[in-house]
Amino acid sequence: RSLVRRPFTASRVAAMGDFVGEIARALVAAFADAAREEPRDFVQDVALHLPSQVIRCLFAIDADVWEREVHPLFGATPPGADAAAATGERIDRLADFFGRERERAMSGLLAALQTPGDDGQTLSADEVVANAVLLAMAAIDTTTGLVANALACLLRHPDVLARVRADGAVVPAVVEEPLRHEP
Repeated sequence: RSLVRRPFTASRVAAMGDFVGEIARALVAAFADAAREEPRDFVQDVALHLPSQVIRCLFAIDADVWEREVHPLFGATPPGADAAAATGERIDRLADFFGRERERAMSGLLAALQTPGDDGQTLSADEVVANAVLLAMAAIDTTTGLVANALACLLRHPDVLARVRADGAVVPAVVEEPLRHEP
């Protein structure tokens, strides 16, 4: 656990705030512009892309490679599809992807996961890949749900939405409440 936790110290996570905010603002602006022309899917255009782009950057994976090989693995399972089988396929494809990328990693999370700890301990190649898959799935699936649920809650409660618009200081509570009430 200590080898996997290293890149996620409180100071490193806090330092990412501006970076994540930039991505979020760009995605929301593009969504708003496109939605003026035709109906758009907020979950696909913003809620899914935000964590996908953040974790891609943390892994230091080329944007074109990520968009071609990883990002399409996420999103809604088609109606009637076997969700367990779809998840298993996603895990297999992510494991193949991270297995290939692990060998090329010079920076980012994959490189960090392969760096020995202060005590000389290292993760095996399989452990690096398994943790990369876990980090990607947890980051993307969990955050997509959080963002989508937060928006749905705000739309169901216009009084709260008005408070958020009037006072940005309430945003942390708006993030916490959907986690408690709409997990």
